[in-house]
Amino acid sequence: MKFLFLLIVPIFSFKFCINCKHFITDNKENIFGKCKMFPQIENKINYLINGIQKDGYSYCSTARQFEKMCGENVKMFQKYISENETTAIDVDIKSI
Repeated sequence: MKFLFLLIVPIFSFKFCINCKHFITDNKENIFGKCKMFPQIENKINYLINGIQKDGYSYCSTARQFEKMCGENVKMFQKYISENETTAIDVDIKSI
């Protein structure tokens, strides 16, 4: 039984960008999703030059490639919790 538990835990402990609260969807297949934690500086410069502000965030795939950003260890990951989800603490408080 312990052996089976060791095989299952690593599968569920992996963190995906799509489950992070900083994830910006591309409204398609989320292949080109972006991360709010890493704005692109060059788009701020374009805004000052021509007055056009673009969606200036790095792609999630880029952020996961570099350890200075989020990296493979997902340093900036924060779990996204929808309004419909409740945590165990919320349930305990509501029941009191």
